[in-house]
Amino acid sequence: MNIPWAIPNIQEEDKNFVKETIDSGWYVMGKIVKEFEDEMLHISGTRYAIAVNNGTSALEILMIALGIGPGDEVIIPAY
Repeated sequence: MNIPWAIPNIQEEDKNFVKETIDSGWYVMGKIVKEFEDEMLHISGTRYAIAVNNGTSALEILMIALGIGPGDEVIIPAY
């Protein structure tokens, strides 16, 4: 028996964003990523927002920005 960790909830709008991104040929940067970063600026009220490819990259960048390094203890959830 397979018990899923989470049941995906993918809306039609999400599918359209993926299709638009694939059709644009810009998988890493481009209009949609820029719009996402701008929206995050608006929502968070910060001066900067940078989209990354996954949560691991986001955590790595965060630790570098905070000066966390060898010998420091960081506790995060396993999943």
